Amino acid sequence: MAHIHNDIAHLLFNDINSNSDLLINTSTGNQLKDYYYGNKLYATNFFEIIFFRTGKGQIWINDSKIELCDNSVIFLSPSQRHCYHMDVAAEDFRFVTFKEEFLYSFLADKYITFRLHYYYQTANPPILVTDNNQMNRYFEVLNEIEQKLTDKSSSALPIVNSLLYYLLVQLNHLYAKRYNIPESTGDNNIAYQFKELLEKNMIGKQTVADYAKKLCVSRITLNSAVKNQFGMTATELLKNKLIHNIKTDLVETNYSVSYLSEKYGFSEANHLMRFFKSQTGQTIGKYIEEYTKMMSAIH
Repeated sequence: MAHIHNDIAHLLFNDINSNSDLLINTSTGNQLKDYYYGNKLYATNFFEIIFFRTGKGQIWINDSKIELCDNSVIFLSPSQRHCYHMDVAAEDFRFVTFKEEFLYSFLADKYITFRLHYYYQTANPPILVTDNNQMNRYFEVLNEIEQKLTDKSSSALPIVNSLLYYLLVQLNHLYAKRYNIPESTGDNNIAYQFKELLEKNMIGKQTVADYAKKLCVSRITLNSAVKNQFGMTATELLKNKLIHNIKTDLVETNYSVSYLSEKYGFSEANHLMRFFKSQTGQTIGKYIEEYTKMMSAIH
């Protein structure tokens, strides 16, 4: 089976961000014109949120084309393949980029990124549309963060921390409301631990029973915790993540289907192929064909 060889630019945080020591950066699109208008396919090791006063064009994220509109907010997680095709003036949008480690520097919460519904998920699109007043407020907060990042006083960084946290939580609240996701509850660590394992320990695990055993809880307890927290069962979340990982390997590596079936715990390649079609409605060959066409359209 033919595989795709993407010309993906893998960027580290300090490749494009001026505040690499602080692990956070924000400005208008003017600061990163080569990144946003370079017409390249990227994958990064940092989180990114982009705020558009005016929106026209598309952002391709993994397999999806996200149509921009006015007052839209786009969320990008580390390692997601993405490409910008925007017809937007650089001064009409702002970004904030940050590493997970920056959040840990002021939050004693190892699950913070897993509590944010717009990150590390595949069920809902990574876009939130708001209104003029709310977008103006976001721009004010981001502008204040940018100013404080150049301030050498001792009070500057705590203000940056509090403003970023406010922004992340506010967006999480609105995103959960928009997509009818249960509000986060701080004490549901089983659900967050499960989501963390999906991100960091997928290989060789493809049943809820495996994860329940790893977390030392019953399948019923795990399913209940995940359903209450994310609005879907642990099985649904697991299948979504498994499909995402298989797709990533199909388009970014030369791995055979036989190798992937072994990697993800399927007893035979045919079982993986049937699973893929049942979840996506496509054969693996058709998916690769359509993805190749999409890449041609982007470039």
